[in-house]
Order: sequence, then structure tokens, then C-alpha cells
Amino acid sequence: MNNEIRRPDLYSIIKQGVIDGLQKVREVKAAGKYIGRYYDFPKLDRFRSGFPHFTQHFDNNQPSNYNDVFGDNEKSEVVWNSIPSWKNFREFAEADTFLKNYFKLGDLCTDYPTMPNFAEWSTKYETYGTLSNFVDRFIHVSKATEFDEAIFESIYLEWEASVFLEKLPFEVCVPILCVNFDFQSEFLDGVASVEKMTDDFQLARNNQHDLVTSVHDCVIGAASHTLVLHGWSTITNRNKNEREATFNEFSPFSKGISRIDNFFAALRTVTGIETGYSQLVVRPSGWGNRWKAFLPRVYVVTTRAYPDHFENFGWLRDAPTVNADSISQVAEVYRALSETTANSLAIAARRLNTAYLRRDEADSILDVTIALEALLGDDSRTEMTHKLAMRMAALVKIEPCIEGQLSEIFDFIKKIYAYRSAIVHGSKKSENKRTVSNKRNEEIPTVNLGLKLLRHSILTLARHPQYLDPAKLDQFLIAES
Repeated sequence: MNNEIRRPDLYSIIKQGVIDGLQKVREVKAAGKYIGRYYDFPKLDRFRSGFPHFTQHFDNNQPSNYNDVFGDNEKSEVVWNSIPSWKNFREFAEADTFLKNYFKLGDLCTDYPTMPNFAEWSTKYETYGTLSNFVDRFIHVSKATEFDEAIFESIYLEWEASVFLEKLPFEVCVPILCVNFDFQSEFLDGVASVEKMTDDFQLARNNQHDLVTSVHDCVIGAASHTLVLHGWSTITNRNKNEREATFNEFSPFSKGISRIDNFFAALRTVTGIETGYSQLVVRPSGWGNRWKAFLPRVYVVTTRAYPDHFENFGWLRDAPTVNADSISQVAEVYRALSETTANSLAIAARRLNTAYLRRDEADSILDVTIALEALLGDDSRTEMTHKLAMRMAALVKIEPCIEGQLSEIFDFIKKIYAYRSAIVHGSKKSENKRTVSNKRNEEIPTVNLGLKLLRHSILTLARHPQYLDPAKLDQFLIAES
């Protein structure tokens, strides 16, 4: 964060406005007058599973909303323009070319042209409303109404950066659903980590909802840790309206989607855990405005990238735990997926993710076989099943597989493809091929077996990328023979 004040003139005017605003709050409190509360402020509880549970209801435990002290009508305890320093800030902002353009003040506000006096209301919101928000933020951060310059300066620098930085840096956070982790924070590489979310961050991300995508509130909450993509995402900061609109869509995340997908593919490859995500959260780096009480400023886009059955009380079930040793293996696969130039590995990772999210196991088995063909197939379509079975056996010789020995794995691939063929051709016998019996006479769902073998393939090839060339796998088999 830049600790140098860019506009001392602006700093002085806002500082005086906050000093005067704090004085008004003290007067209102001394008179015993009621100060409203945040009516929609979330409350954090926890289910027996340990996952957060958020409720939004009004009670006396909600934080006080000191914005409510100030307003523009006779019902307000303090009228905005009755404070001389607040009037000075509005006049300053309207006369300052940069601020007027950035906030679209006065005649530059062309939104809602049919709404009477909207431009005037917008100007008041961006000037007087900014000062009331400064006052509210100051009180919640300092827990006092007496002015403290150091605290004010830290808040001001965040706000100033949000206005004057040409490029706004941010981190992308992706809460990881229905998984526990036994560590606080672990890095995957130089720009990605898995970290435990603080209670304040949990409250902030659950205080915003996307009105377009329907996701169960309890699913959104069912995460203790988040994937964090650090320090490489920015947006151009032209004006406030454009900035706010940008963070309500997927465009800021476009650079990170492949890394997000790689992480979940790596996590599934190593652990086989059913998981996913429902939010993409922007965490501003060193800038912010329009805070809500003491919460950090975040922006949220909601999505559905998790198994459907999570909405059937998935947040109440005991979740699997990933330990530090497992996350180091996840990091190894994640780096391989992120750094590879092999399209086959990227296709396989993508298909692994979709296979875990399908509603129909017939679709999942098609994803599995497409992924296996991408990894182990070649341009020749002759005897494809046999070649895939042989090459899968070669991978098992390179990295032992807990699902069986070479001959058993060879046979499994044949049976997985028999099930796929029955589905593709609409055979009535497909039901008979939905399970596979192993040497211990255990019946294993064919799709589950396919997922396990695909995971083993991705893990082995991530560790031994030279065998992403199927010809080299064939040479390995001949040499071993």
C-alpha cells in the first residue's frame, strides 16, 4: 500500500469533514438520541460440521450505522449541508476536474435521465455520503469518536488509492466448499496459496449476493479456507461507475479462471474429494471505499461450480480434511498443470473437473474416457481400447496404483470402455456394466473406478511429463519387457 498522500489539499478538506462529523456524532450520543443499526448485517454462527452459518436479521446486536446520523431531510439528526466543512468538500469536488469526472458529479451524471433530480441526489451521495462513510468507518475501526490522525490517515489512503490509482490491484479469492484443512496457510507457488478465512472476511463475502445466479446461502457459507491468487490482477480505474460495474461481472477473473480450474483439478487428483466453489471474491490490495462498519471491502460474483447434491444439506455432513502433506502434493500437480505446454494434460484436467460435477454418471464416464484418450491416445484410431489399456498399465509400472496390479488395471480399462460403448450405442446391457468386480470380489461403480484411474494418470504424468508423449510410453513398455 502506498503510504504517501497524493493530494494534500483533498486530505485536509476530508480530514476537517471527519473531525466535524465525529463532533456531531458525539453531540447526538450526548443527547441520548437513537442511532440506527445495520439492518442487513450478517451474523456468524457455525453448524455442528464446523462450517460457518450466516443469518441476516435485525436485532440490538447489529453494529451501529453512523451514516444514519446524517441525511438530507428534517428527519435526519444532522442535515448534510448544515456542516460547513461538508459543504466545502462538495464545492471542492465539483470544482476539481478530476473528481468531477471520476464521480460524474453535477451535469456529468447522465444516469437515469427520466428520474427527477437524480443528478443532484447522486452528487450528494458521492460527496456528503463519502464523508458520512468516512465517519462510520473511523468509529468502527478506532472504536472511539475522538479524532486520531493515524487511524484517519490509514482510512484516507485506502480511499485515495481507490480514486487516483490508474491500475487497481486485487487478489482473487475462491472459497473451497465442503473441505476442511488442518493448516492456516500454505503456498502452492509464487502467486497462489490456500489460506484460512478470517471471521471478518467471512462476514464480508456473505454480505453480498449475486441476484443473477441462484446459490443456496448455506452452500456459500460452507467453506473455511480459500484459494488466493495474489498480486497479478489489475483493472483500469477510469471512473467509479465503471470500476463498480466491472467487479460485478466475470471479466476481472478471466486471467485467473484457468488457474482456479487447475487448482480444483489438482485437489481432486490428489485427494478424490468432492468439492467446488460458489463465489469469486475480489479482495482489493491497498484500496477501498464504501465500507460497511468494520468489514473489509470485497466484491463478489456468484457461480455454480460444485456438485448439485451439496444443496441437499451438504453443509451439515462431516467433511474430509486435507493436511499439509496432501496440500504439498496438490501444489506439485497444480504447478505441473499451470506450467505445462501439453494440451492433453489441460484437456484431462478440465474433463476431470466436469466429471465430478455431472448429474448423470453416463456423462461422467464420457468425460473420463475423453480425458484418458487425450492423455494416452494418438492419431491412430485402430485398437484404441487396447492401446489405452497397455499405456495405463505402463503408468502403473511408473507409479504404483492402489487400485490394482498391471494385469488388473489393464482389465479395468477394457471394462470402463465396455461401459462407455454400451452407453454411447444405447445398449440395454449398459446397466450390467455399471459396476466392476475386482480380485477381492468387491463391486466398484465403473464411473468411480474410471475417476480413480484418471486421477492416477494425471498424477503420474504431472510427475513424469516426458511420458505425455504416448510414443515414449510405448518405448518404456518395450524396454521394460
